[in-house]
Amino acid sequence: MLVGSIAQVAGMLVYCGGVFFIYVVGSRSSQVEETMEIVMALMPLSALLVFGGMILFSIAFVAYCARAGAAEKRAAELEEMLGHLQQRIAGQDGG
Repeated sequence: MLVGSIAQVAGMLVYCGGVFFIYVVGSRSSQVEETMEIVMALMPLSALLVFGGMILFSIAFVAYCARAGAAEKRAAELEEMLGHLQQRIAGQDGG
């Protein structure tokens, strides 16, 4: 999940950098064509980073939930076993 979050933030930062680059270069009309090639490469890169980050985060979240569900099931089984042991101990003390 951490890697996915970092990828999303990096993608957003690249996107913001591209937009800022457009804003700065927009004031200088002589360099627009050269810098737009750079911006046109940055924008798809940022989209891929954000999309990839979302996919990584989702996969990790599902895996985490699966592990948490298995742990909860195991804890319920152990609580049931403890209840049976307490009943046996109580039965031996009384008998």
